[in-house]
Amino acid sequence: MGNISVKMFYKILISLAALVCLSEGKRIHYDLSVAPLIVGGVEAVPYEFPWSISLQRASHSCGGSIVNNEWIVTAAHCAQSSPAGYMVVAGEHNLTQPEGNEQRSWVSLVIVHEGYDDLVLENDIALMKLSTPLVFNDKVQPAPLAPANFTAEGVMVVAGWGRLSYGGPLPDVLMKVDVPLIPLEVCRSVYPDDEYPIFDHNICAGYLEGEKDSCNGDSGGALMCNETKEDGTTSLNVCGLVSWGGLGAGSCAYPNEPGVYIAVASFRDWITQNINAN
Repeated sequence: MGNISVKMFYKILISLAALVCLSEGKRIHYDLSVAPLIVGGVEAVPYEFPWSISLQRASHSCGGSIVNNEWIVTAAHCAQSSPAGYMVVAGEHNLTQPEGNEQRSWVSLVIVHEGYDDLVLENDIALMKLSTPLVFNDKVQPAPLAPANFTAEGVMVVAGWGRLSYGGPLPDVLMKVDVPLIPLEVCRSVYPDDEYPIFDHNICAGYLEGEKDSCNGDSGGALMCNETKEDGTTSLNVCGLVSWGGLGAGSCAYPNEPGVYIAVASFRDWITQNINAN
């Protein structure tokens, strides 16, 4: 292939495809497959997850979670280095109907993890700083991020405005679906290591039989786990970010193709350090 290696050719090709797919927050992999939506879920109770935001570029493209009144965390593949054109909408439930609770802000700064690899979606995490700080109320709240020592287990819930099926319509309202943890060793057994590496900073969740998953438009959104406190009470935390899933184009909620998420606990120090420095 002339003076350019095959690997570099595919990396350039995928980078170009990523620019196209950013408008819809698609999980991209080697074969340009996509897979970030809520398949098999139900409508969330309005403002059930007050930290969930809609990241928009003219229309909804990705999800994200509120870190504090000035910062959002999302997937790196949802972000570009330039903040131009990104709008964050908090206090949202129905994307098509103004409900009077929305808070909108342009993005003034984007920080993509320095170790992010768009070819294999390693370190798929980014921070966005808001030009207008959020005002917290019962419908807009910071996310309870999983602590650095947290280990995901059991059944989790993922929420988003992603498509209801691959190539299908976007929902008007925030959707959610329960997904059980899949051990990393099982996840690695169904995804070929050389093409679809599962890193230690990933969480795998879903059903090996398929039918329920996240998909197009959910990328960057919250995977939530139950956390037991010292006093014995249990509450949700944001333990993961929707990253990717599926072996081929159109594979959302397919058998043996679980969702792959970024483990927030692995990046707590990175989040804190970058917010404090900016």
